[in-house]
Amino acid sequence: MIILANCGNGYCGCESEDVFFYEDGTPEAIINEDIWQWACENGESYAYVHFGWEESYTDEEYDDYLENYVDYNWRDVTYEEYLEWCENWGYEPREEAMLF
Repeated sequence: MIILANCGNGYCGCESEDVFFYEDGTPEAIINEDIWQWACENGESYAYVHFGWEESYTDEEYDDYLENYVDYNWRDVTYEEYLEWCENWGYEPREEAMLF
């Protein structure tokens, strides 16, 4: 399976999009967890937009930020859609994509 995912934290310019590869039949729960972790990493890299550069925040405030601001979605795409995505963004297709 070729998964095209995107995420953001609700602030302009803090979005990301990437492709993930899974074996056919991988449960949605596993994909959801992986994409959520990726979205949280993206959210962490842009947390300063929400909290400010020099501001400190508690673990509870950070968890609230992740829960209420970070979002993601994904969809299964064909190899042809993947190639089109690579062409649109100027990426070289990954060799592993040919396995799917």
